[in-house]
Amino acid sequence: MQIRLLFLCICLFATGNVDAAVANELTISDAWPILPAWVKIWSVWLFIVTLLSVVFIKQKPHGKWIAALLLSMFVVIIVISQFFDPDVLTIGLLSVLHVVFWTPVVILLTRSVNELEHKTLFGAWSIVLMISLWISLLFDYQAAAKWLFG
Repeated sequence: MQIRLLFLCICLFATGNVDAAVANELTISDAWPILPAWVKIWSVWLFIVTLLSVVFIKQKPHGKWIAALLLSMFVVIIVISQFFDPDVLTIGLLSVLHVVFWTPVVILLTRSVNELEHKTLFGAWSIVLMISLWISLLFDYQAAAKWLFG
């Protein structure tokens, strides 16, 4: 279930399956069954790409910061899902968490993209991660704003 919690908010608005106002209030477990297959595949992709941060934890100074930010988000999500009412973890809240934890990663990677050794595994992963998070954050900022400000 924790894997399903992690990356669903990026596409609820894009799929047209639910109204944006309703989508922000859906719990993760309510949202998962109505998502199209491509959204579920994208969610698994994001999970894998972000989890790979542990492989690169000793790579450059960036590796530690990226892993710390990405893994901190996982911890916060698990804590929320375990110690609070499961209905607290809505798509809107998950979008806010993505914005809070992923924005610094994207800024770090974007600023250092010219310094990365693109032919190394760390460099290639960093670029794939940066592009994947940028795409997701396009949706997350919209969802987070709607959840926070109505």
